[in-house]
Amino acid sequence: MISQPDFVLDVPLTARVDQLAQELQMAARFDRPAILLAVYRSEWVRQEAEGLLFLRLQQMGLRVESVTLNVENADLPTYLRERANSQETIYFVSGVRFGGGEDERNAYRA
Repeated sequence: MISQPDFVLDVPLTARVDQLAQELQMAARFDRPAILLAVYRSEWVRQEAEGLLFLRLQQMGLRVESVTLNVENADLPTYLRERANSQETIYFVSGVRFGGGEDERNAYRA
């Protein structure tokens, strides 16, 4: 019988968000790029986690910006390259599941 790992069930959402915030704070402190991928089954839980993390990072003095991939904004690398202060910004990227671009696959290639 396969069961879910205990650490997923026993750790409250706020504790998991704090772990993500600490990882991002360390990356910023040591000037290291980082990509953290958090997948949630529920859009409501994702929104709650993102909101908590957004506030936590701002309280730490970090710059945070949300990016939604869609038909008009499907090329994430170009978008980030064109942003001022992208080296000092933590981006929350959503909409990857929708693809983007003319063939609706640009987000996955990026």
